[in-house]
Amino acid sequence: MPSPNEFAPAGAATLSQAAKWLGMSRNVVADFLENLDVMAASGKYPWHRLLSGVLGVAPASDEIDALTQPMLTLAHAAAELGLRAPDLKKKFEAGEISAPPLYAFGPRSRRFIASQFRAFARSPRGAFVQLDRLNDFTMTLPQVAKQFPHLHSKIEQLRDVKDAALPSHIIMPGGKKLFLRSAVLKAAKAATSTKEDAEPDANAASCQGDRAPLDSAAEGIFVAAHRAAQEAGVAR
Repeated sequence: MPSPNEFAPAGAATLSQAAKWLGMSRNVVADFLENLDVMAASGKYPWHRLLSGVLGVAPASDEIDALTQPMLTLAHAAAELGLRAPDLKKKFEAGEISAPPLYAFGPRSRRFIASQFRAFARSPRGAFVQLDRLNDFTMTLPQVAKQFPHLHSKIEQLRDVKDAALPSHIIMPGGKKLFLRSAVLKAAKAATSTKEDAEPDANAASCQGDRAPLDSAAEGIFVAAHRAAQEAGVAR
């Protein structure tokens, strides 16, 4: 395995190193990070900034090396357990496997923290170190509903749509979703703008019947805020 120093020279990652860590294309990672309000400093991304802004953790200095290992795709994590990616996802969301949290950065960008998942896979009892997330890093769906009802309605419409482009979120064992607050704020702004732009055509949309709201959402209610996440990473 490559040394973590390959990914974190001088405590910061280049754009290419950040892309490798996330398992994303270098072409989209800058937009993805900007969407989460993670900004570069002098052309590089300090690791503390990446870990707090993307994962929501504030590790001690001696914990950074483990967390800067490239994140595991769903497929790579499944291989650790001798499973197929769809089977791991199904069992995890059903609560049959109490694995570490799964970060869903986009329809094709589901990632586990490598050190956490490997510890879980290789421990006789499936033990791993729980990481404390920063306060207010995530929002539950009821919190989204209370603060951003229009966005919540779009999320609900996409609940059963395969590979729907939801705001970046963390999936807990059993399927509970915790939405990244920074992604929710961007998605809410995009959803509001889309709604305002569509208002002159509301009568025409209503003529399309019950499919109109869902089609509108599926066609890109989150595209403005989440284009990078949707395009990031080929492996599931």
